[in-house]
Amino acid sequence: MKSPTNYIYQYQHQTRLWLKSLVTLADENIDLKNKITLVVKNSHYNEMLLERVEYFHNKLLEVDLKIISLRKEIKSHHDILNKDVFIDSVLIVPIHSKQNKLGRKLDLIDFEIRSLQIDFKNCFSIFSQVFQNVHHT
Repeated sequence: MKSPTNYIYQYQHQTRLWLKSLVTLADENIDLKNKITLVVKNSHYNEMLLERVEYFHNKLLEVDLKIISLRKEIKSHHDILNKDVFIDSVLIVPIHSKQNKLGRKLDLIDFEIRSLQIDFKNCFSIFSQVFQNVHHT
């Protein structure tokens, strides 16, 4: 069985990786927002298109808030892990539970961004085809 110190080192490393992952997810979210801007700039006014743009924009803003919230939560947890108070192995159980909870939240945000990327690509490729057909007729 691992010592409490080994768990803490492992958890500290994991939280650092999570914080880096959140930066990547935030960048991917920004990339999708930039693509939305391009869609709006390069298309004619279309009610259905604007509704889809609004939908994606709102979803991306929700993801922004989730990323910010989770970043604060992970940072706070990481700060606790860096304190030298984990001599008693009893403290490992709640720390382990919190670690698992944070990991699941990160996985959900990652899944949400991946889903939005796929939906975005599918949705706006259809609009792109429609606009190309309109311009060629």
